[in-house]
Amino acid sequence: MTFPPEILSALTLAVEASEQVRGTTSPNPPVGAVILDAAGHVAGVGATQPPGGAHAEVIAL
Repeated sequence: MTFPPEILSALTLAVEASEQVRGTTSPNPPVGAVILDAAGHVAGVGATQPPGGAHAEVIAL
């Protein structure tokens, strides 16, 4: 499967965001999320917060 460059870049940002919180989110998994606008530009990046905190998607918004 081939993805456009902006999608690959967004996936990389999501992985990087998840790596930044690794070890701080247990028992939840470290998750990264990226929101793109209609043009494919990054509109937000987020990562899972410590237990009791927001999910990555909420932070990205």
